[in-house]
Amino acid sequence: MKKTAEMPIKIIFIILQFNHKFGESQVFFKIIRRILVDGFRSSECAGMGAGPKGSDEEGEMKLMFLGPPGAGKGTAAESTRVLLRVPHISTGALFRENTEGETALGLQVKAIMKRGDLVPDQITVAMVRERLSREDARKGFILDGFPRTIPQAEELKGISKLDYVINFICGEDELIKRLSGRRSCPRCGRIYNIILMPPAVEGVCDDDGVELTVREDDREESVRRRLTVYTQATEPLIEWYRNRGLIRDVDAARSPGAVFGSVKELLLPAE
Repeated sequence: MKKTAEMPIKIIFIILQFNHKFGESQVFFKIIRRILVDGFRSSECAGMGAGPKGSDEEGEMKLMFLGPPGAGKGTAAESTRVLLRVPHISTGALFRENTEGETALGLQVKAIMKRGDLVPDQITVAMVRERLSREDARKGFILDGFPRTIPQAEELKGISKLDYVINFICGEDELIKRLSGRRSCPRCGRIYNIILMPPAVEGVCDDDGVELTVREDDREESVRRRLTVYTQATEPLIEWYRNRGLIRDVDAARSPGAVFGSVKELLLPAE
């Protein structure tokens, strides 16, 4: 990687963090981020798009981010999305897009959820297949939240290959501290953390002044159950990918900047 590219990457990451802290509504930061991303695409950084050894095309990078709730994989995925210029595809966003857009798949999901049933794999797989067929995902993507099981991983093999599976590792005590410290605004939905990202005024949303609440699944007892379920469900999948040489472990117990630095080094090692 060229040294001239290092500073734009650092600046882009700083801007992303300001956006996360102060809200996407601030036009100033959105303009600056756009300028930096466009600059990042310039010839000065032309060499940074190359994918890892073994990719089918230059610039291609197909990834899956895996990690427990609270590990910060969503934050890392957003920073990586800007770095690689590929879409960040989360199953949560896919479900919202399809249900709110009332697509054929979305209507099926609405009916299933109304009955209180679990959405079957074939519908989730169909949503992922359709999303990966779009032009912006042709040369790369970051999957977040899919696959969750070995059968889903087998289905993904028939849709697209993966270059790496980034496994975000974080101890249970740290995860509990992060998750049980989360607070949310019931009006705008903004998420805070009383330890890592507190509001300017304790207990009050920065954007609209509404009192923050604790979601039921962010209470410590619920957090512990969620982590147990995740471990039981995901350990076989991690082993499945590790046996295929795709797993790359990242220490997620550090700051978001340090975690992203490790991801960047894995994907685009300095020459």
